[in-house]
Amino acid sequence: MSSTAERIEPARSRRVAGLAKLLAVLTVIVMALFAYRQPEVRSTLSREGIVSFVRAAGSWAPAVFVVVYALWVSLALPAIVVTGAASLLFPVLPAVACIVVGATIGAVIAFLTARFAGREFVARMLRGRVAAWDDGLARNGFLFVLYSRLLYVPFTYYNFAAGLTKVSLRDFFWGTFLGMIPGTFVWVLFFGRLKELADRAAQAAGFRAGLREAFSLMMSSPRYLLPVLLLVVSIAIPIVIKRAHARISSRRASREGP
Repeated sequence: MSSTAERIEPARSRRVAGLAKLLAVLTVIVMALFAYRQPEVRSTLSREGIVSFVRAAGSWAPAVFVVVYALWVSLALPAIVVTGAASLLFPVLPAVACIVVGATIGAVIAFLTARFAGREFVARMLRGRVAAWDDGLARNGFLFVLYSRLLYVPFTYYNFAAGLTKVSLRDFFWGTFLGMIPGTFVWVLFFGRLKELADRAAQAAGFRAGLREAFSLMMSSPRYLLPVLLLVVSIAIPIVIKRAHARISSRRASREGP
């Protein structure tokens, strides 16, 4: 009896310690998100605030931006803000490079944080089909992460969630790095052209005239129309793939029966 109790007690202590680490990480994330929602903090961490801060670094601006992006992502803040800042700071290809590097570093930090804080705790709770699904992720981690990145799965939260699975760090790194490139290119190109249209509209006499000029320019010039079409297609394709996958899964389940 005493030996059984001695075995149960350490296991219980490990579960409590694992839960405490996971709650600590979640608390930090919630606090960061709460702080970001405060008006004074949000104005400082706005797109314009980030642009001013990075530009002040001069020739070190790309390196500073990468660090800012990595920290931003690791705290689960909305990545679209810094992505928009990159389009104002750099030309398209350097902006894409800085974003992909910074986002991948930040994603790895979040992944390792979740892996350290919660993987052991989650692993003890997995049973049946969920455990089999987790084993499947270990075998096909790269494709799973790559597919998720291409489908615009929410970036910051996915990083932490992936750390709680059996996906290896190598698969997560390469799936994230390669999977981000197409979507990042589309968004940076879109933001850059949108800024050009906004600048042209601002020079017009009145808001309506500026809006008409911007719309006319967008519809008549491939330079402005192409980024919009690419963005629409990049958003539509994942939706089509998800629906097709759901239909295939539904048909497969109906064939297999109860």
